Amino acid sequence: MLAAIPKKASEPGLFRLVLSLSKKPESQIPTSLISKFNEILNQAKLLAKDENSDTKFIKIHPEAIELALEIKLANEWSNQINDLQSFEALTPEIADGLLEKMEFCSVY
Repeated sequence: MLAAIPKKASEPGLFRLVLSLSKKPESQIPTSLISKFNEILNQAKLLAKDENSDTKFIKIHPEAIELALEIKLANEWSNQINDLQSFEALTPEIADGLLEKMEFCSVY
């Protein structure tokens, strides 16, 4: 029953949660969350690069769709996301910059 309740706009998604946690170097982020972050990042970049890409065999995460849309809409933001290869390359400064830009995005 609770699953049927729509997500609030202010509720952070997994991608945003990992960005928030990685702003604090002492944070211990579970590997399952890091894997999901990388999955969302890679899917979003794939969708933003080629919206006609064959994704019928891939279960696309809804956050990846939102992120791909923002990548296409925001040039400065998209450059920063495209330069990010994975969680391992994420620094507190990059996370802070992305979170700041996400505050002004229409989808997030």
